[in-house]
Parts: sequence; structure tokens; C-alpha cells
Amino acid sequence: MAVTAAGSPASVTANPNPIDWTIVTTFQGPNGEDLPLRRGHRDVAGLRGFGEAHIQGNHGGHVPDYSIVQAVLDSCRPPPHKQDETVTCSGSGIRVAYTEREDLRNSFDDRPVGIITAFVE
Repeated sequence: MAVTAAGSPASVTANPNPIDWTIVTTFQGPNGEDLPLRRGHRDVAGLRGFGEAHIQGNHGGHVPDYSIVQAVLDSCRPPPHKQDETVTCSGSGIRVAYTEREDLRNSFDDRPVGIITAFVE
């Protein structure tokens, strides 16, 4: 919380786009990774969103069929990567991006951020 010079709290503006860590469904990555699709948040003020809200807000309003998303992940052969890197897989006209990075400060569930986006190419 910001504090003014007088020591009283400055006005605080609520985040108009808070992250919703709710898990909508879970996919399995190409190497068995746990990849939740979270509700997430949409892009706002130069910050990239992730999850279902990002997909709906930036890629035509809907999430591709879950079975197609899983098929793309099943056929993906990503190069070795670090846990905090974004991996992108494509197939069947769909692009899926995910990360295994955990956000323990905010999600409180010991699971990765997961699916960042999935859309028709």
C-alpha cells in the first residue's frame, strides 16, 4: 500500500483485471508435465495475460476444443527447456503455449501457471 508523506494511506485503486487462479481443466504436456488451464486474466495495460480469459479476449472469444489441444501437446517434441521458459507447440491448425513456472506467491496450489494460450493459427 502506498503511503503519503503525512503517513496516511494514499488512495488505492483496485486492480480492474485481477488474476483468477481457478483451474478450468488440466492437460498433460509432451513429457508428462502438469499443465492446468487456469481462468487467468486478459491482456491489460501492456501486461500479457494468460489462460482462458486471455484466450477468449485475444483469440476469437473461445478456447479450442480440449481434445485438439491435448492432441497438439501429445505430438509436440519441444527442445530441452528451463521450467520458467514458454514452450510453443503447433499442429492441426492450433498453436498452444505453456510454461511449467510456478507462481507460489499467488496461486497457492503448488501447480504451474500452465497453459498461456491456445488458438487457431
